[in-house]
Amino acid sequence: MTTIAWDGNMLAADRQVSFGASRMGETDKVARREDGALIGAAGSSAICQALRQWFLAGEVGEMPKIEPDKENAAAGFIIRPCGAIDDITSLGATRIVSNLYARGSGADYALGAMSMGADARRAVEVASMWDCSTGGGIDTLLLCVDAQESAT
Repeated sequence: MTTIAWDGNMLAADRQVSFGASRMGETDKVARREDGALIGAAGSSAICQALRQWFLAGEVGEMPKIEPDKENAAAGFIIRPCGAIDDITSLGATRIVSNLYARGSGADYALGAMSMGADARRAVEVASMWDCSTGGGIDTLLLCVDAQESAT
């Protein structure tokens, strides 16, 4: 699946994508919209990309259908410019109130790392040490664009 982590300022995700048991590649799993909102998605690559396109288009129309079955399962979350989290599942979107949040197969590892003081990037690194579905590098986005520009 993947690991997506949010530490209250940084959204981080691994880049690994798997096709069957032996083929792997890389893809980006996080994106920023012009209004500053962020998204991260985990699960079926096709559904994750559909969620990303819907999000980048301004969340116009119905959210792409997420099937609860194992092959087409997906989940993710949107970070609003105010820092609010909208968790996305096959049941729809739910507002979450938390400074730390994670999704994907390595979410528990990431939450554990962040609860011990790691930032989201480090949390995904920790998850990649223990979760075989997490790896292939890490992408990060900061909610505060000014902080992101000064960090590069």
